[in-house]
Amino acid sequence: MVDLPSSPLAEVDAIFEQMALETGSRTFGLAGTSSREKFLQLIAHDVCRLNLGLAFKMHVMAAVKMHSVPYADVLAVIRFIAPYSGYPAAADALGRLPAIAVELGLDTTAGRPRSATRSTAAAPASPTRSPPRRTPG
Repeated sequence: MVDLPSSPLAEVDAIFEQMALETGSRTFGLAGTSSREKFLQLIAHDVCRLNLGLAFKMHVMAAVKMHSVPYADVLAVIRFIAPYSGYPAAADALGRLPAIAVELGLDTTAGRPRSATRSTAAAPASPTRSPPRRTPG
């Protein structure tokens, strides 16, 4: 049986926690994909369905804390599905993820671009091209 986080559900409803654990056990008992792949699929599904509350947090927690999925892989799956889930949904997930990471004590430095700022300066003109010549007319 796969290790699933259930304590947040127990705080909400103990019977629902049991139902979720039974469903999760059946889901994770299916052959064909690893637990890592299943958690990344769950995170992708959460983003596509705009479920960015408790379920999203629990899936991120299970993936990263309990099954060693790197934080960078969670970022990568959200970025990858953006064209399919919709960029607004992916942006919402990327906006929610740092708060979850802080709450769970995750290292968020992995997976970030080296420079978070872009240069706004115009690119220099190409030295091999001269401006077009105007002909008198």
